[in-house]
Amino acid sequence: MAIRFLKMSFYLVLCLIGLLATSGAQKKSKSARAKKPAAATANSPSTTDSALPYRDPNLSIDDRVADLLSRMSVEEKVEQIAGSRERDTHVIDPTGTFTDDKAREWLSRWGDPEFQFSPKDGAILRNAVQRYLKEKTRLGIPQLFMGESLHGYMEYGSTSFPQAIGLASTFDPDLVKQVFTAAGEEAGKDHGRRWIAAFVAGLAYLILAAFSAALVTVVAAAPAGLLEAVAGLALLGTLASAISSALAVAEERVPACITFLLAASGISFAGVGAAFWALAGGILVRWLLKDREPLTPSHK
Repeated sequence: MAIRFLKMSFYLVLCLIGLLATSGAQKKSKSARAKKPAAATANSPSTTDSALPYRDPNLSIDDRVADLLSRMSVEEKVEQIAGSRERDTHVIDPTGTFTDDKAREWLSRWGDPEFQFSPKDGAILRNAVQRYLKEKTRLGIPQLFMGESLHGYMEYGSTSFPQAIGLASTFDPDLVKQVFTAAGEEAGKDHGRRWIAAFVAGLAYLILAAFSAALVTVVAAAPAGLLEAVAGLALLGTLASAISSALAVAEERVPACITFLLAASGISFAGVGAAFWALAGGILVRWLLKDREPLTPSHK
């Protein structure tokens, strides 16, 4: 019982930290928008400095890439590989469709199959993000937007086919080829922009395979509990990112915390595990708070 109480206390602290962090980030963002833009300095966006080698179209691609990489910080390199965090997204949208807050909310719901994110809206949003990055960031380089087609192109309005194990159970290679031909057509006609993630992951697997014997020896010689500790530390970033995303929208924070705490508690009732009760509790709290009107001066 004492152990469960300690676990609950730990998860509650994580939720409180997430709430404080997102609240502080929103206040900082609002205060920053309220300030007048500062004059350009040496650290300001460098989009007008065409003399930089990586901006010179007359140089070779290898020379331009080498120059750009030498100027990028580790954080900027990681952002290009991992993708931008939704809560840090900024836009310049001449159409007036998206603000910073709306862009962050829409990007955080990109994987929601019920969210109506049309191709037109997607193009406007991505163009607005790219415009900000090119005009207002230190190096002025655009972002790599990622997509996937594991069982159909992952965009609103595209076709969702059965998962890989379902397709394999048909024992029909021609059918599978038709499925991914359709997914490819929905993903776009530029074949050069496909399979980037698969290629990088495959290359990483090959490198690991070359050193697999040495890795097995190191793992076998590691002290007891070390691998679990390393795995736990590696997941801290993922956990923090997931909590931050769940708490990014103010209206969703309380239901998200309830869901998280119930799932972490390991509670079991009527033979049903914590995962079910966490979802049920979060949905119930969200429904109860959904139609609640905010207090106005006349209500106080």
